[in-house]
Amino acid sequence: FYLKRSSRINPEQIKYFESYKQFVKLNDDFKNLKFTNEIKLPDEVAHFENHSEQKLDELKQKIDEIINSSNLENILHLGFYT
Repeated sequence: FYLKRSSRINPEQIKYFESYKQFVKLNDDFKNLKFTNEIKLPDEVAHFENHSEQKLDELKQKIDEIINSSNLENILHLGFYT
């Protein structure tokens, strides 16, 4: 997005963009999906399929807290790739 100032992206953040690009491509821009169980995950985050309901709920709660705090950069510290 436009920051109205010079800025450099953290090289660590590039993997998030690359994963999202792969996510959209794997799911054909979400044009033909009817159900959420049809969503394909990129290899980098495929480990989410093995998470328990409790772990996924905890992750969602953390994401909600970050969104409500308006400090969205904190989402990068959640460890999506671990």
